[in-house]
Amino acid sequence: MKFKIGMVILCLSVLSACDSGSNDPVVPTDPSKTDPPKTVAEDTGVDNTTESVQTTQTAASAGTEVVLATALTAKGNAEARLVKATRDGDKLSVTVRFKRLDDSSYSDTIYSGDQNKIYLVSGDKKYLILKDSQGKWLVQDVLSLPSGSGAMISWSTIFAAPPAGQQATLHMDGILEPLGPFTVP
Repeated sequence: MKFKIGMVILCLSVLSACDSGSNDPVVPTDPSKTDPPKTVAEDTGVDNTTESVQTTQTAASAGTEVVLATALTAKGNAEARLVKATRDGDKLSVTVRFKRLDDSSYSDTIYSGDQNKIYLVSGDKKYLILKDSQGKWLVQDVLSLPSGSGAMISWSTIFAAPPAGQQATLHMDGILEPLGPFTVP
């Protein structure tokens, strides 16, 4: 029964993830980095207000999705597309859409459990996923790709925000290479 409920929630989140915004598009550039990143402290309280929200995702009038960066999953059976980066004060929300490239009849786990392996790098700093006031990560524990050719799922989380205008890359366990660079809004 838990599996069926989880699949219904998963299906609803996939359907509800097809939102659109309208702001300036991001043009990625390739920054050169030589120093290892430093970690930025995690936030322990989440403010759900929406003061001065800025977005680097845009939807064309034809309804096509702007992709800020792409990479293959570790198994090579899906493409990860960074489609949205939104700033809300000192928080940066990102959305990645995964699209299955094979016609597998089973689901695949993209990542499971270790949220410390999901982070942003901007400049010489590492920005972690935030936690809520109870210390729970603001991301699901497991991300699984549905079965079937062309199956898609959206994934979102909230990071401590790098300075606006800097280039950043999203590192995620389960993806072959970082997503980016993209400009932080």
